[in-house]
Amino acid sequence: FFSITMNTRSLIVCVFVLCYLSVANAWNFEETNSTTINARSAYCFYYGSNEVDISNQNTWINGTSKSGSAHVSIYSSTSPGITQLSTKLATCTPSQNNQHTCSTEVISWSYEENVQLEYIMACIECHTFGSCKMDSFVVSLSQEPSGEGYVACTTCYTPSS
Repeated sequence: FFSITMNTRSLIVCVFVLCYLSVANAWNFEETNSTTINARSAYCFYYGSNEVDISNQNTWINGTSKSGSAHVSIYSSTSPGITQLSTKLATCTPSQNNQHTCSTEVISWSYEENVQLEYIMACIECHTFGSCKMDSFVVSLSQEPSGEGYVACTTCYTPSS
């Protein structure tokens, strides 16, 4: 009943190795120290690619903050910046949760693009006239980022955001 044939063992090992390699190809970053984000700004980790196939399974950002105006988001855009033309793939606000934490990993989404260069951005946004404090955050991208830092954010100061 519990015996496993050699072919089944080989299949299990192969599946395990493939799963490990798909996870190993992901890029992760964790910041456990408090980080201050400038007022009405976005701090992002991003890369550009002509072959984009991402989802909440391989591209996400988690954040912990008591700042009511801090957001964590995933975007796709034709340039490394956030505008009205950027595609917001997932976003959440840590202050909406009792634990002051949220994750775009639990928001189901997927995105594919293979026609033009797209920038995939995992961002911490501050939507207020004062700075926002992020207590900690974790970023996971399907590729290693080519850039990190503040990007233009024309939507970071809108009253409805």
